[in-house]
This record gives sequence, structure tokens and C-alpha cells, in this order.
Amino acid sequence: MSIESLTIRRAEPDDCDAVYEMFTASSVYTGTLQLPYPSREYWRRRLSENTDSVYYLVGIIEGNIVGMAHVATFNRPRRSHAGAIGISVHADWQGKGVGKELMRAIVNLADNWLNLTRLELEVYAATRWQSVCMNVLDLKLKEDCDNMPTATANLLIQS
Repeated sequence: MSIESLTIRRAEPDDCDAVYEMFTASSVYTGTLQLPYPSREYWRRRLSENTDSVYYLVGIIEGNIVGMAHVATFNRPRRSHAGAIGISVHADWQGKGVGKELMRAIVNLADNWLNLTRLELEVYAATRWQSVCMNVLDLKLKEDCDNMPTATANLLIQS
């Protein structure tokens, strides 16, 4: 299947079943800061709470959720210009461009609608996920993180 029919929309609480199913694959949750074995109720809460400060987007192909990205904004005055982002792609759709399109959508939301000038993406250092984030998405690490379990990539939005 191709991603040509990919549509992206805001996630809804009723998406919790599909998101739960996506996160049952170890290739999905090992690339995130999530713990394995989340419940459906966990995802229902995450998708329905804090909707004024956390924006979840889902990628859909042929009615199925194939990925999710989010940006969480900060309420503190010195951090109001920044957002923390996360991204995950269904195991069957990894490496096919879904993540790149979700990243484009989340950066567009942050830049053009939320007035953010800095995005932070935390990835596990020295893993294939760091390689994907750094090379495919052309991100740069904030600092040398060779001895750290995670590394934060700071994206400055250039309009």
C-alpha cells in the first residue's frame, strides 16, 4: 500500500482502540519513551485530557490509524515559545514515509497555528530511531549525548 491516500486529522478519544493496538507492537513502543502494555483506558485518557495544551494528530490510510504525532505546549512564561513533540508509526507502516508526513504536519501546526519557535524531540541515543530522526528528518542534536540514554533534538522553526 502507498501513503498517497494518507490523511491527517486531530485525534479523538474514540481513537484509543486503534492507538492501543498500534502500541502493542514492540517496534512501536521501543522507539518512544512509552512503557509497554498500556491499557485502552490509558490511551482514552491521554487523547481526551489536556486538549488545550497537547495536540495529537493521527495519520489515516483506508480508515486505519497508521501513525500518531503530538506537540505538548508549556504554560510557564519562559517556555511558552517551546513545545515537546513525539511521534510513532504503526509497525506495518514504518519506513514508508508516514512519520515524515506526520512530522511535517506537527511542525506546520506548531509554526503556523501555535506560534511556537522551538520544538523538542527526545529520542534514545545510539539507536536506529536516533538515526532515523537525525538523518531522515535532518535534525541536529543539542549537544554530544554519547553517554546519555536519551538525547534531545531541538528544532528551531525558521519561517
